[in-house]
Amino acid sequence: MKKWKTCQNLYIDDLFKFSGRVESGKLVAIDRDELKVVFDLINARYLNLLTTIFSSEYSVGNLARIDEALGSRIYEMVNPYALRVDGQNQRLAGLG
Repeated sequence: MKKWKTCQNLYIDDLFKFSGRVESGKLVAIDRDELKVVFDLINARYLNLLTTIFSSEYSVGNLARIDEALGSRIYEMVNPYALRVDGQNQRLAGLG
């Protein structure tokens, strides 16, 4: 984990894609062990002001409702640069 906690730039793709319980398109629970690992990583990067780029199917607000400490750190890290993209997956556009 030291490598990921200390590298200058880190891209975390599909945060919590396969580790949570989803209801009506919203994340409602995250595996506690995975949450601990992710919090440890993100908290280290947050405290050291390291660049972290996130992609996720879940909003920061949705993540904060699951774990306020994690969600608030992610919010501070991405604000004011966050971009929310809604709509159809463009890789599937045109498949009919």
